[in-house]
Amino acid sequence: MSDHDPLKALLQETAPPAPPANDLGFALEVMKRVEKRRLIDGLLALSAFVATLSAILFAVMPYLTPVVNDFGRLLAPALGVMVLIGLSLLALEPVRRMLRI
Repeated sequence: MSDHDPLKALLQETAPPAPPANDLGFALEVMKRVEKRRLIDGLLALSAFVATLSAILFAVMPYLTPVVNDFGRLLAPALGVMVLIGLSLLALEPVRRMLRI
C-alpha cells in the first residue's frame, strides 16, 4: 500500500469550514414571526375553549341555577362568619407586628 491517498490529501488541502454567519436582524425577525404564530395559535385555542365552555354553560345553567341559589342561601351565615374572621385577622396583623409575636 502506498502512503499517497488522494482523498486524504484533498481533505487536508481544503481550509476548515468557516463558522456560520450570525445575522442578528434575521434571528430577531424569525423569533418575531415564531412568537406571533404562537400568539395566534394560543388565542385560537383560548377562543375555542371559551366558546365550548359558553355553549356547555348555556345548556346546563338553567338546571343548575336553582341548586346554586339554594346552596347560596345555606352558605350565607358561614360566609358572614368567614368574613368576620378574616377582618379580625387583618385588624390584628399590625398589633402582632408591634408585639413581634
